[in-house]
Amino acid sequence: MGTYLSTPIVEKGIEEGQDLDCTTPVAWGVVDMQGWRKSMEDAHIAQTDIPPPPSANTTAHAKVFAVFDGHGGAEVARFCQLYLIDVLTNQDYWTATSTNVGEALVTSFHALDRLVDSAERRAEINSLRTEIPSSNERRTVKGSKLLGQETETETETETETETSTDEKKTEENGMNITTTSTKNKDDDSNAQVGEIAD
Repeated sequence: MGTYLSTPIVEKGIEEGQDLDCTTPVAWGVVDMQGWRKSMEDAHIAQTDIPPPPSANTTAHAKVFAVFDGHGGAEVARFCQLYLIDVLTNQDYWTATSTNVGEALVTSFHALDRLVDSAERRAEINSLRTEIPSSNERRTVKGSKLLGQETETETETETETETSTDEKKTEENGMNITTTSTKNKDDDSNAQVGEIAD
């Protein structure tokens, strides 16, 4: 039957969380199902602890919810899940004195397209065909000119989180990957942050 199964996989993956100690309380849920495909191809982001844009004049965290449809392969959906937030929060439209979130999203999508199309990211994207990151795992783009910035971007994320001492360092296809598990004291979610040094 090609890329489809003869009977669908109907078990559902369920994830939920909340951030109630903020100016805009939110509770969220995600349900996914593989269905007729040979593997789960979709990915998502549900993150409520993103540092706000500098011009927001608030200490309340920004919140990002996104669904990435695999369209015949999971690797790009997983790549976008891992990098969207870092790419978004490093766009000039996000960090400027007058934030334009809509333009920051548009330039983020273009920057992600460039990262996906970059030869230096091919090995990582290929590894994401079989590697299934946790739904809260994030990776950081360091020093990439592909983000759409005029200068190279160095990412330092400052959040009010308690970081566990569980840090995993691996090397895949010539790239050093560091994954750190975190527990945010402001909401009920766990996260893993990964960093790649090319």
